[in-house]
Amino acid sequence: MDLLLAPGGKSRISEKNFFKLYALASICIVFIVLSGCTTHYIPGPYPIKKGAIPDFTSSSPVGVVNALQGNSKQVVIGVADGRKYVGDLYEYTEAAVNLLQVELGEKNVPILSSAKKTLRLEVIKASLFYESFIYKTNIALKVETDKGYIREYNVVNSSGIDDRSIDGAITKAVTSMLNDNNIIDYIKK
Repeated sequence: MDLLLAPGGKSRISEKNFFKLYALASICIVFIVLSGCTTHYIPGPYPIKKGAIPDFTSSSPVGVVNALQGNSKQVVIGVADGRKYVGDLYEYTEAAVNLLQVELGEKNVPILSSAKKTLRLEVIKASLFYESFIYKTNIALKVETDKGYIREYNVVNSSGIDDRSIDGAITKAVTSMLNDNNIIDYIKK
């Protein structure tokens, strides 16, 4: 039974209204397809494993600064498993700053925002993709000291869970930084 036809074969909807209805339905479908599911992920704490960084300490305070200084930097980090992942590089950098402060605190390194020694951190790139039931996150963490030493740490972390992939990548980047002899020497002096 044709729902658009009245008994006797006459149309219940005029041709003009049919095309309006068709156009509206098409626009709705395109909007739904293009908007899809979006996940905005804010990284959480994922501590560094014991023994993953060398033992060191310092009596002179260190400042740890988010180089983005409150400037939101929203980016699409990837499309995986039918969802679009969006992140704020300021929030990703803030997660790295917080983790670094915790790790330095555990090493009895004083943290002071007005310290002469400063580590400026910035997550400059984050990407996520899904491959063979595994989420892979790439993070590029840039670190700059007040003495002009600049280094970028590029890491990839894999996990079967999307948020663990992202959190773990940030942790790996901070771990790489704390295994850099130039950074360790800078903190210890």
